[in-house]
Amino acid sequence: TLAVVSCQRDVDYTGKDAVEISLNVDAPELGTTRGETGMNSGKGAIDNFSEDEWAAYDLRYMLEIYDVTPGYENLTTPVKKRMVQTLDSYQPTTFEFRLVPNRVYKFVVWADFVLEGTNTDLHYNTTSLTAITRIDEPSNSVMHECMDAYFIQKDIEIRNALTNSLTLTRPFGKVRVITKDVHEVNNGITPAKVDVTFYNHPTFVSLNALTGKAVETVETVVYSYDITKEAPYSAGYDASEEHQTLFADYIFTARDDAQEINFTMAVTDQNGRPVRSHDFNTQIPLKRNHLTTIIGNLLTTATEINISIDDNFDTPEYVVDAKTPLDTPVINVTLENKNNVTISWNDVELAESYTVVINDKVVDIIATRGETAAVNEYKFVGEYNTKYTIKVIATPAADTDYRASEATAEITTEAE
Repeated sequence: TLAVVSCQRDVDYTGKDAVEISLNVDAPELGTTRGETGMNSGKGAIDNFSEDEWAAYDLRYMLEIYDVTPGYENLTTPVKKRMVQTLDSYQPTTFEFRLVPNRVYKFVVWADFVLEGTNTDLHYNTTSLTAITRIDEPSNSVMHECMDAYFIQKDIEIRNALTNSLTLTRPFGKVRVITKDVHEVNNGITPAKVDVTFYNHPTFVSLNALTGKAVETVETVVYSYDITKEAPYSAGYDASEEHQTLFADYIFTARDDAQEINFTMAVTDQNGRPVRSHDFNTQIPLKRNHLTTIIGNLLTTATEINISIDDNFDTPEYVVDAKTPLDTPVINVTLENKNNVTISWNDVELAESYTVVINDKVVDIIATRGETAAVNEYKFVGEYNTKYTIKVIATPAADTDYRASEATAEITTEAE
């Protein structure tokens, strides 16, 4: 949002003295709801922070200005020394300064959280606004609402004294995973740790605030951290005893286009034993300044998972299906008489059929239900001295909340 209050006239200001500029800067949330009753993983820091959080953190605004007048473009050296204002609590702020008129300037504002009474980078390295990066390893910062941050970059032509208002927005999307079945976990088991690996789609790890683009990517992001029902979230979904946010994080995104993320998530209990794992390899949407929520029965079977994106970090607007995969079949491949191949596999719970694929060609579909019992086996006579890639795909019924899982094995027949 950019509101400009000024008198726009065709007047030549070349050679005139610098003019007074008043820049009002605001973060995207009004802060009308505070976290006195507990943090909500569906909201950002400003709405979440209670008086206790504000006693620990300050909101820091920083402003840089660059000359982008045609023929004078300079995105290397700001025309003014970086201006910084640090506030004890959420409120808009105003920067006042003077600029040479009849020029076009790029205003770049970044706002983040620092420790109370300091002006030192806490979660983001802001040495250069062209390469803002996370300081923390993800394991040390997920589920920390003070990871929230805001920015804007805007070109404005300055012709006379004026007052501008800039409203910042987040440079990342927020993703959270919520389970609805904490109360159904076996007695004596407490979800205590989650290991998360983002993969398949490169993850942005750096922001160029001057261009508004996330720039640097890594192929995978891996972290693990402790989870507890008591903290940090206890409002929203987490107000219910059955619900628990397993993880929440802020992830740099490309400009305003939706992108996809995939990740695996493994939950272990207080004794380090596996509780349940999921591979979210469907189209998980992530969009700048949006909230992506994945919610379902993630710790037990008979899982239903909904994925929603929320413009306002509050009410879902649309839902994307992200079914839980069946367990992966365990394949056993044996060779007899040089080229007689036998493929066998275990029963997979909730599988309705098994598809056998050899060298990318479907050779059989074996039903698990019907008048005769299923035989989890397939035999064939192969060519001598030939390598075969074998896949067995466990497929659920079409009307379930599960998707297929496949296992792969290789075998080479012997020479004749």
